[in-house]
Amino acid sequence: MGMREAEQATDAAVPGFPGWAELPGSERATALIRAAERLTQHRLELAELAAQEVGASAGWIALNLSIAQRMLMQAATLVGATGETPVTGAPANTRHRGRRQPAYVGIAPWNAPVTLAVGAAAAPLALGTPWF
Repeated sequence: MGMREAEQATDAAVPGFPGWAELPGSERATALIRAAERLTQHRLELAELAAQEVGASAGWIALNLSIAQRMLMQAATLVGATGETPVTGAPANTRHRGRRQPAYVGIAPWNAPVTLAVGAAAAPLALGTPWF
């Protein structure tokens, strides 16, 4: 992917930002769980792509997919981590606030593309932060 393709992908993703951020946490969690399931469904295709693009062995991509699936499943549990909650032991009227950032851009190195891309994207997506 070159600069032009990255800019096109970004431009295509931007309109979806508000909608994703406003989805209820349960819907974001469901989407992450479905993504984990799709990694299994498409494991052979992903293994072939990884072999072509970076020379990954079947065992290496299987490990990457397994780790990525666990990351997505764990991130699905984070959806309730934003908002305001009382801080235990804090002075009266003190609150802790989780805040969504407008966007997150991640670039995954070639050596573990599935694991590193999913690892960079899963938590921000769970918390309602658009990622591309």
